[in-house]
Amino acid sequence: MRIERIEASRVSLPLTRPFGVSKRTAHSAETVLIKVTSGNVTGIGSATPVTYVTGESPDSVLADFGNYSTCLQGMDLERPALIFQEARKIAPTSPSAYAGFEIALWDVLAKATGASLWSSLGGYMTEIQTDFTIPICDCEQARELARDAVAKRFVAIKVKVGDPNGIDADIERIAVIAQATNTPLRIDANQAYAPELAVRFLRECAKITPNVQLMEQPVAADDLPGLKYVKNHTDIPVIADESVVTPADAIRIVSGDCADGINVKIMKSGIQGALDIVAIAKAAGLKLMIGCMLESNPGFCASICLAAGTGLFDFIDLDAHILIAGNTAYTGYGAKNGLIAPYQQYPGWGITT
Repeated sequence: MRIERIEASRVSLPLTRPFGVSKRTAHSAETVLIKVTSGNVTGIGSATPVTYVTGESPDSVLADFGNYSTCLQGMDLERPALIFQEARKIAPTSPSAYAGFEIALWDVLAKATGASLWSSLGGYMTEIQTDFTIPICDCEQARELARDAVAKRFVAIKVKVGDPNGIDADIERIAVIAQATNTPLRIDANQAYAPELAVRFLRECAKITPNVQLMEQPVAADDLPGLKYVKNHTDIPVIADESVVTPADAIRIVSGDCADGINVKIMKSGIQGALDIVAIAKAAGLKLMIGCMLESNPGFCASICLAAGTGLFDFIDLDAHILIAGNTAYTGYGAKNGLIAPYQQYPGWGITT
């Protein structure tokens, strides 16, 4: 088997509602659909670049795939390690482009042999339970979304903070959500705060509710001393997200004792990179979270299989299926509210057309 064709096309998927975080407000999910074909077998993948995380854009990903197609076509699929090494060389600073290619290549290999990648990753859990994300929004909408999450029996609510109106607006929104539900809260700042402000915010949150489980990325991605400062001045676990794109980044977090856990995302690290980060975090005794970046179903399926297959994640934040409207192409999972079950009966990532 050889790579006969590599195709990439841009897809814009509307969201169910505007999705505001400290760095941007998204109205659609901009993704790149990827197909790798060998004979009558086609592997499906997708790349969802987020510029403030990986420095990429849909246009840059498409350009990378032009190079992938030129350089990788004809390579022997029985030598995947060599293919991945060459792909890394072609676009060394494009993690989501590489991740999308990796997803599609593993899919075509597994489909050719009839293997389930959920099972190949361990087959540990037949279903997982995600949290529900409330974006930066007004308090009334936050209250309604929190009540909806409770009604649908989500086990946790993730709250985006970094409101352009300042920290008091964030604190008010946390208070409104805490009044609407007794559900555990996970807070994500997406690099919004200075270290001292993050500590102040967490102390105010602790006065409002005892239900805050964690805080993701309170400070700038490259501010590891600031991340450690927040960790050392709060009892609420601090999770590194944008600070960890590569396994080397995870080692820096561990060696500097900068965080209590790491958020793993395939779009940041690829599949093998994600597994390497998991191994580093586990060896160091850190908590593990898995997240996504408004991914379309092919990329989302890979994250589901990674989470359910390994069973290694303490916190699961995979709710793109709720946020993206009409995200029905290439479905590879079943979902009801916060419960997600990977398709076990199909090869590859379980993706069907």
